[in-house]
Amino acid sequence: MIDESSHTTRSDHPSVGAASAEPMRGNQGCSKRRIDRCFLLLAGAILLCIAALYGPLYQAAFVWDDRVLLHDNAWLQSGHGAWRAIFLGPADWRYFRPLGLGLFALELRWFGALPAPMHLLSILLHLVNTALVGALGWRLSRERSPAADPRWAVAFSMAVFGLHPVIVEAVAWIAAQFDLLSTMFILAGLLLDRLIAKTWLRAALVAVCFFLAACAKESAIVFPALLVLLEWMRPVASAGSASGWGARLRSVLRRQGASVLAAMAAGLVYMALRTYFTGNAAAVSMEPLFTWARLQTVCHVLVACWKLIVFPFAGLNPHHIVDPATLATASAASIATCAAAIAILAAGAWLTMRGRASGVLIACVTAAVFPTLHVVPIHFDESLYHDRYLLSAAAIACAIMPMMLLQAWARASAIVRRSAGALAALWLALAIVTVRTTVPLWFNDTRMWEWGLRGNPESTFVMENLMGTYLGTGDIPRARAMANDMLQNASHCPDCMMDVAKLAILQGDADTAARALDAANQHFTATPVTHARVLAYILINGDLYKLRGEFAQAEAAYRDATTIIPTRPDAYFELAWLLAQEGGHEAEARRAFEAGAARAVPDVVASLRPRFERLLASHTSSSTH
Repeated sequence: MIDESSHTTRSDHPSVGAASAEPMRGNQGCSKRRIDRCFLLLAGAILLCIAALYGPLYQAAFVWDDRVLLHDNAWLQSGHGAWRAIFLGPADWRYFRPLGLGLFALELRWFGALPAPMHLLSILLHLVNTALVGALGWRLSRERSPAADPRWAVAFSMAVFGLHPVIVEAVAWIAAQFDLLSTMFILAGLLLDRLIAKTWLRAALVAVCFFLAACAKESAIVFPALLVLLEWMRPVASAGSASGWGARLRSVLRRQGASVLAAMAAGLVYMALRTYFTGNAAAVSMEPLFTWARLQTVCHVLVACWKLIVFPFAGLNPHHIVDPATLATASAASIATCAAAIAILAAGAWLTMRGRASGVLIACVTAAVFPTLHVVPIHFDESLYHDRYLLSAAAIACAIMPMMLLQAWARASAIVRRSAGALAALWLALAIVTVRTTVPLWFNDTRMWEWGLRGNPESTFVMENLMGTYLGTGDIPRARAMANDMLQNASHCPDCMMDVAKLAILQGDADTAARALDAANQHFTATPVTHARVLAYILINGDLYKLRGEFAQAEAAYRDATTIIPTRPDAYFELAWLLAQEGGHEAEARRAFEAGAARAVPDVVASLRPRFERLLASHTSSSTH
C-alpha cells in the first residue's frame, strides 16, 4: 500500500527533500571518486608488477639478430645516408619497416650500441600497450553494458595481458620492438575510433594509426578487419533477430564507411612506398596455394596459437619447427587438429553473426594471427610461427574480455563466481612464475639458443646458431663437441659446416677446415643463397688461405668480400690485418682499417685500433731491420 502522506510531505516541503538529496549525491560523488582512485592505484600496481617482472632485462645482452642489426654494423648510426637506409634496410632485408628502423636509429644516437636502455624502452612500450588494452576494454565494456561497473574486469584484463607469458619474446628481444610498435598503433587506432564522434576527424586519425602500424610491421594489414569486427559488436536495436543482421550491417557501414575508406587509402600509400623502396610488394613463394600440406599447416598454426593464448605455460620457445613431412600426410592427430581449427572458425562465425562478444573475440584473434597462418605461401623462416606473432591477438582478446566477464558475472551463481575467481587467481599466479622463469632465458645468446635446441633438437638452424654462439663466446670445448657431431652425422646445413671450418681454422687444422668448406659448398643449393651467407663463405676461405700461408689468395678473397656487402666492416678489417702482417703495405693496410672503422660501431673500433697499431708497428719495424 502506497503511503500517500509521505509523498505529500516531500512534495509540500521541497527544501527538505533537496536537503536530504544533496548530501546523498555528494556522498555518491565522493564514493565514485574514491573508487576511481582505487582503480587507478590498482592499475598502477599492475603496471609496477609488470615492470618489476621484466626489470632484470636491464642486465640482458643483445641476442639473436640484435647484435647484427644494432651493434655489428653502423649503418643506422652513420650520419651520411642514414635516413635513406631506414627505408631500404640492411643487406638481404625483405621488409619495409621504416618506423621501427627509425626508432632503432634514434636509440643508437641516444644510447649508443648499449642494450640496457633499449631493453628499458621495450618494457616501456609494453606498459603503454597494457594501459591501451585497459582503456579500450573500458570503452568497449561501457558501450556494451552502460550500467555495469567495469573496473574489476578491466583491471583483470590488464593483468592478463601484461603478465601473459607469450609476450615475453616481444619484450625481451630488442628486435621485436617492431611488434610492440605495431600493436601500440593498432590499439591506439581502435581506441580513437571509439572516442571521436566527428566522422572525418575519426577517419583521418584512424588511418594515420593504421599507416604507422604498417610502417612498424606488415602484419598490421589486419587493422581494417579489426575495426569492422569491433563495430559489429556495438549494440544495435533489433539486432537479435534475423532482420537485425541487416540493421547491424547498415550501422557498421554508416559509422565505419569513412574510416575503412581512409584506412584503405593509407594502405595504398604504404604499398606504393614499399614497392618503391623494396622493389616488390611481398616475397611470395611459388608453392601451390591449395594443398593438403598447406591446409594442415594452417590448421596446426591456428590451433597452436590458441593453445598459447589460453594456456601459455607449456610450449613457449623462440622457435616452433615442425618437420614438413609430418604435415604432408594425414594422421589421426593431424585430422583432429584440422577438425579443432574448423570448429574454432565455425563457432567464431556463428557467434559473431549473432553479435556475441565471444564470437567477435574469436574472429579478432583469428584475424590478428592470419598473416602468420601460412594461408598465402610466403616463406618466413624455418619456424612455422613465433611467440611474438601473438602479441596483437592477445591485446585484442584482452580488450574484449571485460565486457564478456561482466555479462557472464551477472548471470553466474555464487559458486560459479567463486570457482571462476579461484581459476583466475591460479592463472595469474602461473603466469607470473612462467614470466619470471622465461625472462632469464633471453639474457644472452647461449641461454636462448640452448633453450631453442631443447624444444627443437633436430633443427639444423638452431644448432648452427648455437655453434656460432659458442665460437663467438670462446666456448671452444662445447663448440668442438658440436663440430664433431656435425661431421660424424654429415650435416646438410651449410652454415653449420662453415662454423666447423671456423673452429678448425682457430685450431690450426687446415684439412678439416677445407673438408667442412667443401661440404658447405655442396649444400648451398638446398638453402637460400643470401649476401650474408656468401660473405661468410668468402671470408672463411680467406682465413683458410691465410692459415696455409697463401697470402695472395687470401688478399684476393678479402677484396672480393668487400664488394658483397659494402656496409659490413668485416672484410675491410680482415684485409687490413692481412696487409699489416705481410709488411711493406702500411699505407694500404691503414686505408683498409679506416674503411672498416667507418662502417663499424665505436666500441668495436676502440677495441681493434690498439691491436692493429701494435701489429702494424711490429711488422713495420721488422721489415725495416
